[in-house]
Amino acid sequence: EELKTSEIAIMNKDGRHFRVLPISRGIIANLAISPDGKKIAYWAAQTIRKLGSKTFVTDFDVREYDLTKKTDRLFAGIFNFFEIANINYLSNDLLLVGASLPRSIEDSREYAKNFNYSEICQIERQQEDIPIPRFTKNENARLPTTDKKNNIYFIDYPKGIGEAMTRMSP
Repeated sequence: EELKTSEIAIMNKDGRHFRVLPISRGIIANLAISPDGKKIAYWAAQTIRKLGSKTFVTDFDVREYDLTKKTDRLFAGIFNFFEIANINYLSNDLLLVGASLPRSIEDSREYAKNFNYSEICQIERQQEDIPIPRFTKNENARLPTTDKKNNIYFIDYPKGIGEAMTRMSP
């Protein structure tokens, strides 16, 4: 039940002006602030799974709260990702996300194999097409993050090496 009442709260650096954003309560995970500081993107899940399932929540989509207009909406289409990880803005209209297996994919094993098990996608604002995994030359690319210079870092598993951290410059 606690998962169904997740909230996002923000405040100034000095701790003043604490406020809870007026978004739909639900299952919220990971968030990012846009480069211009006016929006917050976050994962919102629709489904709580049975105890003992591989994941305890699923069917994630990206939502975005506009701090200026005080509105909350989908960032792009409804994809219902099975699992998610980080979420990062590459620009005000482009996200880099860790996500796997959109619900509409019928053969999840074949889909994962076709993209070398990459779990990193880019999602453009108002995109309706299912995001295609990126960095597919890197086996099992996952957990993306970025820095202020838009370098992209992620974990992958090069053959014969084991786990590695890869950096891709813009």
